[in-house]
Amino acid sequence: LEALRRQEMIREAESGKSKTEIALLGSEARIGKMERKILHHDLSSVEETLGNVVERLKVIESEENANLKKKLADKEMFLDLTRMDRDRAERRLSESI
Repeated sequence: LEALRRQEMIREAESGKSKTEIALLGSEARIGKMERKILHHDLSSVEETLGNVVERLKVIESEENANLKKKLADKEMFLDLTRMDRDRAERRLSESI
C-alpha cells in the first residue's frame, strides 16, 4: 500500500512537472510570437523609411542634374561668346595688317 502511494505521488509530481513545462512552453511560444510581430513591425518601419530616403535622394539627384545641366549650358554659351570675340579680334587684326 505504501509503495502504491509513493508511485501515485511520483505520478502526480511528474504530471505537475509536465503541466508546468507545458505552460512554460506555451508562454515561450507566445513570447516568441510577440517578438516576431514586433520585429516585423520594426522591419516594416525601416523599409518605409528607407523607401522615403531613396525617393528623396532621387529628387535631390534630379535637382543636382538640372543644376549641372544649366551650369553646363551657361559655360557653353560663355565659350561660344568668347570664340566669337576671338574671331572678331582676329578679323580686326588681319584687316589692320
